[in-house]
Amino acid sequence: MDWIMPEWLVALATTLFLVDIFLSTEVLSWGGVLSLAGWLTWRIHADWKWSVLLFMGSFVIFSFVYYFGIRATVGRFVRSWMLRGASKEVSERMAGAVGSIHQVEGRSYFKWNGDELFPISHRNGSRCFKEGEIVEVERVENGMVILK
Repeated sequence: MDWIMPEWLVALATTLFLVDIFLSTEVLSWGGVLSLAGWLTWRIHADWKWSVLLFMGSFVIFSFVYYFGIRATVGRFVRSWMLRGASKEVSERMAGAVGSIHQVEGRSYFKWNGDELFPISHRNGSRCFKEGEIVEVERVENGMVILK
């Protein structure tokens, strides 16, 4: 019956890793890594001092392999596969959009889609905009709208 516990830890770790790919939470990842480290420590029957060292070392190694190996490759593939038909982000759709200028407390904002306000970048030719002026977006950069 001693062999059953380590295999349950591997099954738990595998389940947590699979669920974590779709939910993308850190708690499940750490639970899976802890389970694998516990499994390896359980399988190697050593003195308790060596077991602690083995657990810490295997935890670091499993964390490295998971985050830089599995999560970087499999997670990226699954997210791109699942999001292949998703609509573009707002910043990607805004290029060429037409909207108006709205003044709030002396600052100019780009008003788009009826009620969405976006801050305007004043880097290129600090131009003063008038309330209600119709403008076109060139691009969005670092959350700031750059107008033509």
